[in-house]
Amino acid sequence: MPSIPEEPLLAPNPDRFCMFPIQYPQIWEMYKKAEASFWTAEEVDLSQDLRHWDSLTDGERHFVTHVLAFFAASDGIVLENLAGRFMKEIQVAEARAFYGFQIAIENIHSEMKKLSEERVKEIVRDAVDIEREFVCDALPCALLGMNGELMGQYIEFVADRLLVALGCGKVYNVQNPFDWMELISLQGKTNFFEKRVGEYQKASVMSNLNGDDGIHVFKMDEDF
Repeated sequence: MPSIPEEPLLAPNPDRFCMFPIQYPQIWEMYKKAEASFWTAEEVDLSQDLRHWDSLTDGERHFVTHVLAFFAASDGIVLENLAGRFMKEIQVAEARAFYGFQIAIENIHSEMKKLSEERVKEIVRDAVDIEREFVCDALPCALLGMNGELMGQYIEFVADRLLVALGCGKVYNVQNPFDWMELISLQGKTNFFEKRVGEYQKASVMSNLNGDDGIHVFKMDEDF
């Protein structure tokens, strides 16, 4: 039985580390065409979109909405396949250049389909209402320093912080009613001669990820 010839694009190519000279000019041409059509989300003019949207019929809006919803999800699927399969299996440098550029373009497509700020706020408001209902049921009577009203205010405060982290404006504009909640974020130190260490993480293990190489972390094993 004759052997099946190997696909040239999948053939191992461990000795080629430079793009030039180009070995697959047609694939390289496709890469250059993709490069020439590059755009960013910030340069897209959306000033007339609302007027165009208002001019559509209900059926047209339904169709456009479903098409955008489909591509919002499928862009992520395309990205996953490009990064997880194509870039690993294809060995040709010209094809990898094209796929790498396509990954960048798909990321921009995903950015264009992000939720509007009003929709994000609507989702957060719904979550706050649900959380507030749970708190009112869990705290039917006031405790020392804590009651349903203060907990509701704290939920709104946390929601505003989440909105700011997502790049949106605040909705509730309330203060943190529990100052002691800020202490939870402080680095804890335990005297291990007196009691069992109860911190969630070992001291200094994560310090190198903060960019200071642990120089600002108190340690008991440093040389003096």
